[in-house]
Amino acid sequence: MILTVLHLDTDVRILVEGAGPEPIQQKAADETGQSIGKAIIEQMGGTYSVDLLQNGIRFIITLPFGGYEQVLKDNEMIIIMNDQPLFNENLPRLLIVEDDVIHAEVLQSLLQSHYAIEVVHCPEEALNVIQQKRPDFLLIDEVMPGMGGIALTKYIRQYYSYIDLPIIMLVANEYPTNISLILESGANDYIRKPATKEMLLSRLSAIALTKEAMGKAIQHEMAFLQAQINPHFLYNALSSIISFCYTDGERAGHLLTMLSTYLRYILESGKDGQRATLEKELEIICAYVEIEQARFGDKLTVILTIEDTLDAEKIEIPSLLIQPLVENAIRHGIFEKDGNGTVFIEIKRQQNNLSIQVRDDGVGMTEEQVKALNNGENIFSNGIGFTNVLRRVKEMPSATLSITSKKDEGTTMVFIQPLKELQHVENYYGRG
Repeated sequence: MILTVLHLDTDVRILVEGAGPEPIQQKAADETGQSIGKAIIEQMGGTYSVDLLQNGIRFIITLPFGGYEQVLKDNEMIIIMNDQPLFNENLPRLLIVEDDVIHAEVLQSLLQSHYAIEVVHCPEEALNVIQQKRPDFLLIDEVMPGMGGIALTKYIRQYYSYIDLPIIMLVANEYPTNISLILESGANDYIRKPATKEMLLSRLSAIALTKEAMGKAIQHEMAFLQAQINPHFLYNALSSIISFCYTDGERAGHLLTMLSTYLRYILESGKDGQRATLEKELEIICAYVEIEQARFGDKLTVILTIEDTLDAEKIEIPSLLIQPLVENAIRHGIFEKDGNGTVFIEIKRQQNNLSIQVRDDGVGMTEEQVKALNNGENIFSNGIGFTNVLRRVKEMPSATLSITSKKDEGTTMVFIQPLKELQHVENYYGRG
């Protein structure tokens, strides 16, 4: 190895040359330390470059000679400022999970002008941050003590989809065979270390564009669901309200309020994405049921029970999900039955999950019809179909929707989802 130091007017140039076989050259050029050193030198106003020679490698470092004391003081101030999370509400939120403190600082310095960054150094801290204020993107180091990056990503994917919380894994170059495991764990993409600023920004930008496109697709899907409002329901509801105008004005006014509530919820459901509170979803169900009961009187009874320990104001569920299940139970179960019928809606806690059961004692279905529904076939000609609801549930992490039925006995539909996002984080670490 040859070390040469040159004094060039206001600069100092340091040349380090060494010989070695080609694989060693490539490994030296790819070390994470090179990226860290380059970032530090550039912050000091210098330059850094690597030349791969025929029989070796040359590092060229140039540093300003005059005024270096002031540069160091400025950098010390920057480091002190970086100890605090750089959070700007106008920028996308990025959470960096990296146990290497120096590498985390480098990543933060590279990206802080484009993202509101928060840095944590262990998976436990990451889960707490996500639970309190969900970021827009995650950068997770693959290798960490305890729960590694792959295990952390798998755990997060139980509660957040690829679009809800995109994840980029930082992969050590020495383990290229782990790529399939990384992608199977739920990472949207991966970047091999050391990563340049351009590489980080381009990958994050690509994921942001994908997230935006999927968000627009979701809005279009909600518009499609809104367009499927059964026109016969509107005609019949208005007819009932008009008839009550002649006999019971107060009742007519109440039903008009319920219809307004129903339509407003349906038409605005796409504005805030696919999520709604359980309280809001129950409000639209009650409005829908009252309108239908006004038409059919004692023929229809709906019994709703909800477990006392559940807080309907805080629990989130997919919007327009329970209402279509209730609508199918009423329209295709009770109204096709001779005599009176009942729909039971039961909402309860099932361990760490929320269970919503919609059961009717209507006409029921054959085994073939149940099989067709579970396969995604639409056997009903109107309304917001079960098939749309089933497809949306399949896209949700750790959620299920099942249907059972017997001819002339009734139908039961059960939706299950995690009760609260990333709750009981400590449970993972207690598994032994």
